[in-house]
Amino acid sequence: VDQYTGGIEHAILHLLYARFMTKALHDLGHIDLVEPFTRLKSQGMVVSSGAKMSKSRGNIIEPGDVLERFGADTLRGTMLFAGPIEEDIDWADVSAAGMHKWLTRLLRLVADHLADPDEAGDTTALRTETHRKIAAVTADFDAYKYNTALAKLMELSNAVRATLQAGGRGPAVAEALTALATMLSPICPHVAEELWHRLGQEGLVAAATWPTYDEALLVEATKRIVVQVDGRVRDIVVVPAGTARDQVEAQGRSRQNVERHLDGRDVVKVVWVPDRLLNFVTRARV
Repeated sequence: VDQYTGGIEHAILHLLYARFMTKALHDLGHIDLVEPFTRLKSQGMVVSSGAKMSKSRGNIIEPGDVLERFGADTLRGTMLFAGPIEEDIDWADVSAAGMHKWLTRLLRLVADHLADPDEAGDTTALRTETHRKIAAVTADFDAYKYNTALAKLMELSNAVRATLQAGGRGPAVAEALTALATMLSPICPHVAEELWHRLGQEGLVAAATWPTYDEALLVEATKRIVVQVDGRVRDIVVVPAGTARDQVEAQGRSRQNVERHLDGRDVVKVVWVPDRLLNFVTRARV
């Protein structure tokens, strides 16, 4: 088995037995495997108000209520968006209504696009954002970070909405929505299929090729450099990507707020993280 996913209850029952039987069969010479599972992912539990659900406590949350009101996709999305898969989630802290609202908004975005699909306006930023999100969501899926993958899909939908509101139309919007439907499919398959077919795509989105991204669009032309004095953020400078430290330092020192916090102090060290951070470490001037 390539991937085994289970909670703590599986670890002391099914997983333990499976490993024992595999090792016994191996020692008897019947199989070559030493371990039955190539990879293991331990998932958290869904609890209610901090307590494990049980009939004796009377705190079991029936999924049927959520299914009847919002549907299966909302339930799936809510559970995976609630937090990292390895951690417990408290059902009292999640919002199925919020997830349902976002999924409904996706259908409206497709309708807005189809109402006027002809190319118009500036969609360059959206295309760049689409390819960056494809790369980021792909990495999240590979790492089982479904909550952050959903967060990035939400960011992409916000970028689509902003583009449409600014008058941007055409292939870039269709590309973003198609990529969004494809990447949403493993989590919310029914809504994803609906989006897919409304966009005029053929076949099933579940069988579609995962979207690819253009490496050239992942390179940022500019970088926001955080400028700190003794670990505290004092300003941010925007410079071309790859700008040398001395140039960023000169810009940082010229900023009024940075200059004010350096006044009367000696810089003993400058911490430089290329394209990310500049930190002046100081001490009181004697």
